[in-house]
Amino acid sequence: MPKAINTIEKNLDDELLTAEEESRFLKLRPNTLEIWRLKGIGPKFYRISGRTVRYRLSDLMEFVEKSVRTSTSDQGGS
Repeated sequence: MPKAINTIEKNLDDELLTAEEESRFLKLRPNTLEIWRLKGIGPKFYRISGRTVRYRLSDLMEFVEKSVRTSTSDQGGS
């Protein structure tokens, strides 16, 4: 892959998304992400200041990939 394309993809992966943008991406309610943050079960997030939270696109994609299951009894982690 050409170097310029790799650089563009890297920059997109490092883009910070708001909770609202991420909730639209995952098709979830924004408060679902808030609950996940409180429980420590969602994707990695960055608390920029006070109530300002951002998610890195690459962390979101990693979270989605780790959520893949092969059956309803698959607990993951293997």
